[in-house]
Amino acid sequence: MQLFPITSPWELPAPQLAAHPPFCLTGPGVATPAARLPSPRPLSGAKPAGSAGARREPNPKGRHRRAPPAGRAGMASQGGACVPPPPRLGLGEALFGAAALDARLCPRFWRVVQEGLTERDGLCRKRGRYLLQRAVDAAASQRTELRCPPDGGDDSSLFWWSVEKNEKLLQFWETYILIMETLEGNQIHVIKPVLPKLNSLYEHAISGKKGCWLFHPSWHMCIYKRMFESENKTLTKEGILHFLELYETKHLPNSLEFLEFVIGPLMDALSESSLYSRTPGQLIGACPPLGLRLQKFLATYLMLLPDEEKGSFLLKFIQKMTSRHWCAVPILFLSLALAYIPACKVLGTDGLHALRDVLQCTMITHQILLRGAAQCYLLQTAMHLTDVEKVSLPEFASFLMALRPEESLRRDTMLWMEVRAKACFTFIRYLLIPLVATMILLAADVEEMKNKYSGESNIEWIELKAFLNPLLDVLMKLGSNAYIPTLKTDKSLQLLLKLLQTRSLKCSNPQDDGVLIFIWKSLMTPVESILEFVLRQLTTHELSTVGDLDRCDLYLALIPEVVNLCLQVSWKKVPSIKNFIFSLTNASIYNLQKTNCEEELKLKEQIKKVVSMASLTVVCEVMNQKPEVHLESLPSMDALKKFISFSQFNRVLKKPSYVEEKSRYVMSLCSSVVPYLCEETTSQGWGKIVARYVHDQWICLRFILTKFHTAEPVLEDKLLESSLSTVERLTKILQAALEALTILPSDQVLPVFDCMKVLVPKLLDSVESLCMEAFDLAWKIISSLSNTQLIFWSNLKAFVQFIFDTEVLAVAASAKGQAYIKIKEIIFKLIDMSTTRTGVFNIVISHCCRSWIFPTFDDRSALTNAFLNAGNYCELITEACVFGTVFRRDQRLIQDVHAFIENLGEKCAANIVTESTNRDDHYVRVCAIKFLCLLDESNISHKMFMEDIVIKLLDKVNFISFESSVSDLFLDVQWMFQLLETLNFTLTLAKYLLN
Repeated sequence: MQLFPITSPWELPAPQLAAHPPFCLTGPGVATPAARLPSPRPLSGAKPAGSAGARREPNPKGRHRRAPPAGRAGMASQGGACVPPPPRLGLGEALFGAAALDARLCPRFWRVVQEGLTERDGLCRKRGRYLLQRAVDAAASQRTELRCPPDGGDDSSLFWWSVEKNEKLLQFWETYILIMETLEGNQIHVIKPVLPKLNSLYEHAISGKKGCWLFHPSWHMCIYKRMFESENKTLTKEGILHFLELYETKHLPNSLEFLEFVIGPLMDALSESSLYSRTPGQLIGACPPLGLRLQKFLATYLMLLPDEEKGSFLLKFIQKMTSRHWCAVPILFLSLALAYIPACKVLGTDGLHALRDVLQCTMITHQILLRGAAQCYLLQTAMHLTDVEKVSLPEFASFLMALRPEESLRRDTMLWMEVRAKACFTFIRYLLIPLVATMILLAADVEEMKNKYSGESNIEWIELKAFLNPLLDVLMKLGSNAYIPTLKTDKSLQLLLKLLQTRSLKCSNPQDDGVLIFIWKSLMTPVESILEFVLRQLTTHELSTVGDLDRCDLYLALIPEVVNLCLQVSWKKVPSIKNFIFSLTNASIYNLQKTNCEEELKLKEQIKKVVSMASLTVVCEVMNQKPEVHLESLPSMDALKKFISFSQFNRVLKKPSYVEEKSRYVMSLCSSVVPYLCEETTSQGWGKIVARYVHDQWICLRFILTKFHTAEPVLEDKLLESSLSTVERLTKILQAALEALTILPSDQVLPVFDCMKVLVPKLLDSVESLCMEAFDLAWKIISSLSNTQLIFWSNLKAFVQFIFDTEVLAVAASAKGQAYIKIKEIIFKLIDMSTTRTGVFNIVISHCCRSWIFPTFDDRSALTNAFLNAGNYCELITEACVFGTVFRRDQRLIQDVHAFIENLGEKCAANIVTESTNRDDHYVRVCAIKFLCLLDESNISHKMFMEDIVIKLLDKVNFISFESSVSDLFLDVQWMFQLLETLNFTLTLAKYLLN
């Protein structure tokens, strides 16, 4: 059979008949200009136009065609006679006429029709439906046996017709075309009544014989693809839910078309976050319908696949999760669906690598709680579906290392216990391979679990000792053997740091953790050796290059962990701690005060100053966090206070004449130590070092200001006689703080905010303009950050603690000056920000309510009644009572998914590991109402405050504008209901308090 060439899906030329002039295909939307059709060429076996075998198709629109006027150009001269041109053919004659030219027998024709049915362009879809309708009409009228050859390796025919089943076939195709036409309406209330007809298509499409399709499944995929690509997201969601539900109600035969459709169009549609929203009336914290349906579908579909295809399908499914940019919500529910697949050994090394790629690439920018929950589900997926006979332990351990302990996999969570149980029965023969700290603890927990099962009470910790003894041997030699290779010592210290940082949950008692106690007691022996080594590294010329700053971070991170170890296990080591702190403090101050007499700056001298300042920072933090050690009684503390108090603030380090270009040492194991400068050290690289140096200065100054409440601690010193007054000194510090805010990156301004919180109340009366500048500059930093950045929330918390400090608020309110106005302005700016960044107002209101009802006084506070701040800044409470803007759908979706994860409780380890950050707008109103409930009816100031709140809430009712536009009316009504609900409660509470 010869067919006409098709250059594109919608260039459908006429049959290539001999001596046939150009003509146009008739029908709605299919007319093609004659000039654009390819030139005809003769075909063997073609009947001449006008012969008995050719018949004229009726005009589908019912209009008569006018023949073109016969002209000289259109006539052919044969023997002096003019022969008129043959009549034009209709579409039915062109495509479905003679058997030799019947396009219905060509698989490529049906693929073109299917492409047309799913095209984004409406005209193309219309053409596709018309061609399908004409093909069905021709088959029904001709009543002949017809079967299109299979396409490729598929045994199913794209189109067939049988005289015996003429009525059933006609009913099937009429229903199919009706559904496709209804989908053009794009309105869910019109389309939803037609969806049950889609179920009837499957009843006709599947034969009584199991595993056999009567109609090619690609026709059904066209319907779903059309729904998935609809502009109406509600229609898309209905289409996805209908497709997923299909496998719960019908056992469909296996088909390659379905598998490719799931990996392709279905997963593309599932990437839309808005589809995972709650349905009206569904409780907050419940799993959305699409999430539930996806779990059931994936488990059912995988179980119906042949065993040899399960692994391939899952691998493609997981790889699809890494092949594009996925938002956090779809990845979470896809991971949840994978975790709910019944256990089966179908994934090998490639599958484990694909899961690791999802962890390390796809989810890197997702929200912390959502990312942590997805990590938990992907780990469960790996445990349930990995064939351990095909995967080595190092590969599985590498996958575990991709999980963040601070977000998902941590000891004493249900997830850890599940991993431990899996390791006990699966990986136990591999666990003697020395890996990393997580695997050490996992091995120890497995050993403890085995002994509990066997009933043994005395655990010898054989496997754990096998891990720890080589480490202890190295640690014991650190203080005495100076020739141990640097790489060996640092890797040992990295492992030590990881072991010390990996603790049980805060709510559990460490004394009940047998593994932890054994490790701690074992590590107590080399404490003196470790401290001696760290002191030598930090105070001599051992660290002299830019790359050595990474090692410096490692040694400094060990100090607070070793101090905590000694306090947890035995106080006998405390004298060693004090001697270490004393020597480190004196040596660091000496290095910082040492002046360089040489004209040319040397790199090692500058690096030594950076290391010394960082060492003092750690000393200050240890003193602040561990007051029970009484380190302030050491003789070196007076020198530290004097050095910090009279240092030149924001002192920078000049760039030396020679700087090494690359780090000679790169951290490899310790992820908690951030490598600063493994890049080429340019001016920008040296700028990072300077910023770190300035940041460390402010950490030390923060310690002095908060611990000793003054920048001039030693008043007896004769040197202070000629010094500036206290106010002038504090003013200079505040000016330096403003300068620091301009030079420090946003992730290093926290200590400066803390210092300003101490300085501003003391200077608000004397230098109000400078304090106003501090408010403005701090707000500028906060408002410039994006809420997706990790530093935003920590900076916001520090900013709120600074601006809404009880003493700052009290001093500003007592003066009623520009600072008081500025603070109120910042209040409304924060409220405005919270309408677009969920959770901002939550931090503000929780801090203020806590500090006003339960204030914490210290020696520097001159306040007598912190509750007076509530009356002076009552706008916060009134706005909180009615807070709750109608957020955008994407923001509301994130809140709902957060609530769903938190509602899982301990079942999801991310809830236990990550810090709970309630950013729901309901929390703001609840916090305000709780604040009002805690008021004391016997307190006069509380009664007066309640009266003021009630009046302000009543005034808000009058401010509601009923003359707003129709688009704003919904928001006003929503806000009105919210206000009246709060007002009703407030009036009831006020009546109780005021009676």
